[in-house]
Amino acid sequence: MLLSSKPDTDITTFKIYGERCSGTNFVETLIKQNFPAIRQGKRYNWEKHNFVNPPFALDTALAVVVVRDVFEWLKSLHRSPHQVDYWYRDVDFSGFLRHEWSGVFNGYLIPNQRQLPVRFKELTYERHPMTGERIKNVIELRNLKLASQLKVRNLYRNWIILRFDEARDAPHSLVKHIAEHFDLHAAPDFLPVKKDVSHFALPGDVEGKGRQREYASFTPEDRAFVMENLNMENEALLGFPYAITGVGA
Repeated sequence: MLLSSKPDTDITTFKIYGERCSGTNFVETLIKQNFPAIRQGKRYNWEKHNFVNPPFALDTALAVVVVRDVFEWLKSLHRSPHQVDYWYRDVDFSGFLRHEWSGVFNGYLIPNQRQLPVRFKELTYERHPMTGERIKNVIELRNLKLASQLKVRNLYRNWIILRFDEARDAPHSLVKHIAEHFDLHAAPDFLPVKKDVSHFALPGDVEGKGRQREYASFTPEDRAFVMENLNMENEALLGFPYAITGVGA
């Protein structure tokens, strides 16, 4: 977990950033339930999952970035491919890891979208943020998104970058840590996230059924491909074991 310095002003809003299938809904719900005095900031144009480029960053806002173990994330995104273009239907898991990346408008992502002819068109937010070219594969997408998410350290006065497992495995400890560090008043009694807040069934397929099957498994070759192409320097900043030991989970 990475944290900004202790705040010198009251925090009144928070904003969540993180990739699809990374646990953002869980962390968002955890904060909403346990910090009723702060409200969620307004989102702009798929802002939660997009490359981080907020139109403004208030001193009273807390930016919360959630990053998931890359192997867990890849399996989850493959199983429930939100906004992944429909080439995914024609490839196995190994192909999913290596295929040129592209996204698709298959959900309600931007304001006034129903008035625009964009349904099933390419989601160009998922192109390379500097060149506009398609991203090489999902591993490069991970590298680019994480590098972008780390920008909150320069954009916001108050920020926290955490691994999803830190919230999932010790939610009460996380709430107490956030309350103490950012001088926030937590609810008198800790409120766990009891319901499934993932969007597994939305909108993985045109029919909105997601991918109803078990998680895929990594072959040794798949695991090596991920490890060889991952930006280990940024992964290590968050303390992911595979980035520290050099051994895929």
